[in-house]
Amino acid sequence: MTIKFKVIGVNNTTSHLMGKDLLLRGTKKIKHGLLREFSDGEDTYLLDEKGIDFLSKAVIIYGHLSDNKQNVGNISLEFIPNK
Repeated sequence: MTIKFKVIGVNNTTSHLMGKDLLLRGTKKIKHGLLREFSDGEDTYLLDEKGIDFLSKAVIIYGHLSDNKQNVGNISLEFIPNK
């Protein structure tokens, strides 16, 4: 099953991802919450999940995203359901 998210909120560090689709590759439970692994087809990212909002027309997940180049920034992702 493919689980897809659209990048809808960024800061300066993650701005290059704005509007991109990220695929969820896995989830790990860690001491203080959840760590999720995402990929854009080229790079892999780790999301230290800080929260989820359930809105009337969307589910938004947000937290701190890191890449394999030692960059960490804020990001918001909108869940895209399979239809």
